[in-house]
Amino acid sequence: MRRTNEARFLCEVPGCGQSFTRRSNLQGHYTAHSGEKPFACQRDGCDKSFARVSDLRRHEKKGERSHHCSSDNCTKSFARKSDLKRHVKLVHKN
Repeated sequence: MRRTNEARFLCEVPGCGQSFTRRSNLQGHYTAHSGEKPFACQRDGCDKSFARVSDLRRHEKKGERSHHCSSDNCTKSFARKSDLKRHVKLVHKN
């Protein structure tokens, strides 16, 4: 079987025109059109869902964001304390 990088799997949604080298990538692409997000985070208190399992895995790797900015009207939180300190220094200039 000869392999090529030719994008032979074309999205059939009118006006889209994207094409893919693998059928599985095209199938995953269709969730962008349908809005379906079947991959849900299982962490307590997290209600995020994703169209692709790879996006869920990236989300899971980010870890818990337990370091929260205490500045007024700021909702940022970080996985590492050093990132919070840098944020405060650069954004809030404390």
